[in-house]
Amino acid sequence: MFWIGLALMIAGFVGIVICKKKQKTNPAAQGLAVVCLIFILIGAGIFLYNNFGDGEQRSLIANEARFASSRYAKVAAEVKKAFAGKNAVIIVNAGYDKEEIAKTSYDALIEGLAGVNILATEVLAVDVNNPEPIEMQIDAKKYNSIFSKYANADIFVICSQMPQDIREVQKFTVLKGGKAKVALLASEAGEFGAYIQKGKVVAATLSKHDDKAIDPDTKAPSDLDKAFDIRYVLVTPANLKEVYGKYKSLFVNR
Repeated sequence: MFWIGLALMIAGFVGIVICKKKQKTNPAAQGLAVVCLIFILIGAGIFLYNNFGDGEQRSLIANEARFASSRYAKVAAEVKKAFAGKNAVIIVNAGYDKEEIAKTSYDALIEGLAGVNILATEVLAVDVNNPEPIEMQIDAKKYNSIFSKYANADIFVICSQMPQDIREVQKFTVLKGGKAKVALLASEAGEFGAYIQKGKVVAATLSKHDDKAIDPDTKAPSDLDKAFDIRYVLVTPANLKEVYGKYKSLFVNR
């Protein structure tokens, strides 16, 4: 499309130059010049769309992917500190590998978990053709089937969405007991304060709500740690009290 736009502009410009030279001897040249001008305008529209329309969208997606990747990398680093050499299972949403932000984030997670024995990446079973939101299709059974399948897992890194009904989350076997821990990536730490306090959730994040954090025009630094600090706060059992004191309004009492 870029080259089509450029070609139309060049052709239109050349046409206008030729028509200007011939308009004294050929009355039809003036009409052709108008057609050439239309070609230039169409070409310019295509050129601008590809360079500033679609290009701007790609830039926006890349920026959001970097912010998201910073979150995944930070949680991965925290998991690696305690679970290097141990068994982990990653749980993701269906289609994670087809969406740029999700795929980029997943790659950052895998890179950050180097040294952790990843048993599998499990895709949460949902009906992608169901018009209901994913969180309304998910219940404890879908998660518990994965938890029971990997009894030898030391940690489950959950990148997938949680059930909308908190009562379903409370039925998660991994949160009730056993050796396995949980790291959360698609959920806000504020909803899991009690489980973080108990040590069942070992790493999660809070999304900041200040102007810089929520402004879509804020550019993500190339340094992932700096990008993370703009938008998120890492929450662990060790710093829960401190984070709660600073961001109390972001925690839900359950």
